Amino acid sequence: MKRKNVVSLTRKEYLANVLLRDIRHRGLKHGDPYYSTAEAAKHLGIGGTYANQVLSLLEKQGVIERKQKKGAIIVAPPAEISPLLTRVSFVVNEYFTKFEKDSDYRQFYIGIQHEIPGTLTAILFVPGGQDEFFIRQIERERFNGMTGEAFVLVSVPYTVQKEFSQMEVPVVVLGSRYSGVTGIPQVDFDYREIMRLFLQYFEKTGRRRVLLLLRNTIFPGDMTTIDAFLTEKSSCSRVHRCLPMGKEAITAAFAEQLDAEEPVDAVICPTGITAGPVLAELERRRKIPGKDIAVAVMSPCDVPGTVCMDFTISATETSIIMAKMIKQQLSGEMPDDYIMGVRLRVNPLRNGRKFAL
Repeated sequence: MKRKNVVSLTRKEYLANVLLRDIRHRGLKHGDPYYSTAEAAKHLGIGGTYANQVLSLLEKQGVIERKQKKGAIIVAPPAEISPLLTRVSFVVNEYFTKFEKDSDYRQFYIGIQHEIPGTLTAILFVPGGQDEFFIRQIERERFNGMTGEAFVLVSVPYTVQKEFSQMEVPVVVLGSRYSGVTGIPQVDFDYREIMRLFLQYFEKTGRRRVLLLLRNTIFPGDMTTIDAFLTEKSSCSRVHRCLPMGKEAITAAFAEQLDAEEPVDAVICPTGITAGPVLAELERRRKIPGKDIAVAVMSPCDVPGTVCMDFTISATETSIIMAKMIKQQLSGEMPDDYIMGVRLRVNPLRNGRKFAL
């Protein structure tokens, strides 16, 4: 795993973070006495000269005040005592990005950098089948490079979520947590609500049979999606397929359902990338999306003739929420989960526009 533009804490900054964690762990408040140079040197296992430099760094940050021969006292409110943070990294499943996710994660950078000034952002890809190697690499860099880093996990495997939940670093899941993973907050959307809106839309437009296409690599949100798809009240009959995320597999499964004895007249795709082969097959058959076959996409898109999901808040607002969650964790608090609202957007059909993405 190649890491570019890694921003590491200096040894002095790392040791200052050790003292910041000590202050929070002991619950020290404004006016409480803190280590002298000799005491800090003993606690950190370093020499007196270097310990003095570490304490000076905390003094420059406004955490402590030092007086000659009297040691130090805490001057910053507890909520403001948090470790140094240099970077927020989006940890993304490489498989998911290649076959499914058509999002540009850079849209989330603005809110994070606005909420945590001076923090850099980056994307780290989890190579397929190399979960343990990825985790060991992160742990090694944290130990050797002493990176002041927070993480946003995007559709990563269970083992990666589980390992990050046990690290002492700020972590937010953008999407759904796996069952059994605790101690990290999530920012997700309401899968049941979007499925209810889709099925309601299909009923109103006279659709009778709906196909749900999903990947055969199942993530937590997919399980909720399938449950909602099968149990939500609707007059439409339903069928779902979990497929390898290649164009041929999607095209073949969709064509099979179009040619079935009871053909589908509506299809739900996770993202625009999945919808591409569906729309291409409709174009090949000279069928019009939105008129002959309803095509729904469970992510924002602007393809003519489709109906898609929109979030009720922007990507920048979402990233501000994630940044605040990171700041809460830096201050020793556990943030609440945040569930984004959703709504439908119908993209009108326009003449002369190709259907496929």
